[in-house]
Amino acid sequence: MFSTEATIEQQHISVISGKPDAFITALALNDIQLSDSQTAQLLDNSELTIATAGKRIDLYIDYENNLIELINTDFGLIAMLNELHQNRHTPAMWTLISDAIAAIIMLICISGTWLSLKHKAQRKRYLYLLAASAVALITMA
Repeated sequence: MFSTEATIEQQHISVISGKPDAFITALALNDIQLSDSQTAQLLDNSELTIATAGKRIDLYIDYENNLIELINTDFGLIAMLNELHQNRHTPAMWTLISDAIAAIIMLICISGTWLSLKHKAQRKRYLYLLAASAVALITMA
């Protein structure tokens, strides 16, 4: 589960003819759906990389031999969690969810600070703590 080595699976898909539609049909039969822009890029450049959180799919077209080379790389759970944390190769919905969670956490921090500063007896201690935290934050950045 915490492996640092990527799992790589390589597959060759034969295509009956060298026509562009035949390549797209062969990919669809192997459960690989491409958008119009991805299809255009694959057919123009003969290669395409599809990146998702923790995984990569590399497609290469060999027009001479009517083959598609499919390389599926899985970097593991930790890499997937790291990319989700950094919002890399994630769907738009994940970005909205992570931004909403960040806003909620900031609201909790600000309201907690406000409530702690309302206590007159402890206000001086809280201000020292806030000042020290601000200085630490500035020196770390």
